[in-house]
Amino acid sequence: MLLSFFSDFKIRLTINSLLTLLFAFCSQPLSAQEIDRDAVAEIAAELAERNGRVDADALLNAITEFQTQQIWPPSDADMVEQGSCGGESHNCIPSSEDTDTNLPQVQNVHIIYLEGGNTTVGNDFKVEWDHPEPLPDHSLYALSHYEVYLSLNDSEYERFDVAPRVTSDGAVKLKHSIRFRQRSVGTYEVQVRASYRLKSADSPSQSNTDSLNGIIGGQRGSNTRSNGYLNSSWSKGGFGDVQTPTTVQDLSSINNELHQCLLPIYGQNRALSEILFVDCRNRSLSSLLGLQYFSALRGLVVSNDLDSAGNPISNRNTFTSLSPIYELADLVSLNLSATDVAAVEITAAIS
Repeated sequence: MLLSFFSDFKIRLTINSLLTLLFAFCSQPLSAQEIDRDAVAEIAAELAERNGRVDADALLNAITEFQTQQIWPPSDADMVEQGSCGGESHNCIPSSEDTDTNLPQVQNVHIIYLEGGNTTVGNDFKVEWDHPEPLPDHSLYALSHYEVYLSLNDSEYERFDVAPRVTSDGAVKLKHSIRFRQRSVGTYEVQVRASYRLKSADSPSQSNTDSLNGIIGGQRGSNTRSNGYLNSSWSKGGFGDVQTPTTVQDLSSINNELHQCLLPIYGQNRALSEILFVDCRNRSLSSLLGLQYFSALRGLVVSNDLDSAGNPISNRNTFTSLSPIYELADLVSLNLSATDVAAVEITAAIS
């Protein structure tokens, strides 16, 4: 019993050590799709139970496989409104209703892409901002949430509510963000504002007072909504473009494993629409993402070779979903030998 206790303790210690190292130094493998620490801990525990130990390579491979099986939401926050933007001018300007220009504004709003700059190829990006200057402790108002207004091509918009990120002692963190996944091609503009609430529903109402006095001097501002909320002005974050990948080089930000497979054969500048055949057997593919852009593809080999004992050799492909190739109308040949794809997936891909 004592030996079993120390064995379990050693495994738990190993898992905790690996988690600490992964989150401190190995953020890149986890950055493509977000995964929280609890999920990683559960994966590590399953590996320890199955193998009796956990090593970093096995854990990273298991995390990658877990990520490819997830259905990720289009954004990290709740969308509260969407629609078309203002008339013939198509000028997407969010409403300034319930706004007070004296309230502290959100700072440093910007769109972030994996490769930097104002353009991404691959449909995923992140909006980031810094929290506004804090209100005095004696203010009747407190930060409630952020409103994020995202417009596309000056013709349609979405609005999201995002809760503030706080530390263990309740202080609002400096950096906030919302991630957007698989967005449509086009030009995006983002604006963010802070929404404040009255600390107490019993706060005194005093009309025709300067709202800054209400914030700092302990009086309720005249512009406060009936439900007790008041907003800062919008902070603009500039523009960013999402583009459809057209060349092999563009795949590097979408699926680097696929990019590395095709690069020696076709080179960086070959158009994806010209590629008729892809052979990526045993290339450590954790996902087939990116193949949906190969509009002329007729043959695809993503199988795993086996050794003499019938076991997969190194660099095996671990993808489990064929969804990226569902819409390839010209695909007539598909080799999935010794992969982990379920039969139902194969039927869907060739139907």
